[in-house]
Amino acid sequence: MCHFSNPIPGGPLETIEQNVTGLFISEPFNKIEMAKTIMQFVKNEELSKKLGKNGPAHVERLFSFTAFATKLDEIITKLF
Repeated sequence: MCHFSNPIPGGPLETIEQNVTGLFISEPFNKIEMAKTIMQFVKNEELSKKLGKNGPAHVERLFSFTAFATKLDEIITKLF
């Protein structure tokens, strides 16, 4: 999974951990940087498998309905 770096909170910055769950492309309009990042993913089978395994587990842990419900329950419990 490759994503462009983004200074705005949310999206890829919350879902991607560099070299753990995906790859950031630090200069999204730089074709050379984009190609290098994509080739890193394509040429490194071990990295590709690691990202493929870690990415979905990370998203499930942080953004699933269960994760949302747990966080909401924590917030409501603190209020009452």
